[in-house]
Amino acid sequence: MTVGLARRFGDRILIIADTIISSRSAAKKDIIPGRVKAVILAEDVSAAYAGSVYHALPALQRAAQIARSNGRIEDIIEPLRATNAETVHDEELETEFLIASHRDGVAMMKVWRGGEITRGDALLWIGEPSVADALVSLESAAPTPLGWPDEVRLNWTAAQLLGDPTRFVLKNVGGFFVTLLASPVGHTYQDMAGAALCNDLRLSGATPDDSGVLGIYHYQVLHGFWRGAAVLAVYLPQPKLGFLYRPLSMDRPADVIANTSPEHLFGLISNEATAMGATIRD
Repeated sequence: MTVGLARRFGDRILIIADTIISSRSAAKKDIIPGRVKAVILAEDVSAAYAGSVYHALPALQRAAQIARSNGRIEDIIEPLRATNAETVHDEELETEFLIASHRDGVAMMKVWRGGEITRGDALLWIGEPSVADALVSLESAAPTPLGWPDEVRLNWTAAQLLGDPTRFVLKNVGGFFVTLLASPVGHTYQDMAGAALCNDLRLSGATPDDSGVLGIYHYQVLHGFWRGAAVLAVYLPQPKLGFLYRPLSMDRPADVIANTSPEHLFGLISNEATAMGATIRD
């Protein structure tokens, strides 16, 4: 299980998703590095998924190809709709999607219930319902200082969630939380800070300790202001450990980089984003 939430604020959409990979039948969860499940498909189209990675990623890769070939939003969604219809009857494999689009206007959609497409003007979610409910409750309690953009309330909410990784430890939700901002000037990941709960990491790499002891690791999500680039990094300052994520890659979802720094990771992001033809805008 996982959680994904999309919130619309006028012509901007904010997506929040976690990275944990788990299943009801698996003996172990892939908490760190897991996979980034909020995915930029093109500069003006993004998606998030909950469910089977091995069903979601081929569909997202096909959707990204269509999006980057200037396809219609209906054609971009079709592989996601077909995958949901294929998996809906298997609780272990069922895969749902959120879509944020600025192609031919602003649109926020959910693909679920056997290929049904639901459009939303305020809030859509996939995955663990109790976590989505908690996010909405936290947002309702968020402060509203004068001059704050509306989406800052949801960013504040995410910060409360990110800072308390014990909140959903029994819900198969967790790892790193990633926020993706979809706006008319391009879709981009946001630089964030949080804390993750997982088995103690051996400082030489990302291999969890098998002792069963859980540790809290503070982290930073790094991306810069690249628009349309499906690449980001997470940095853990305590062990000086970095993860370079390629959300659309099946074989290399995350490179583990020991003894690194945010500056080094930003350089790797820049190289990858430039190769993708992405643009950088504040």
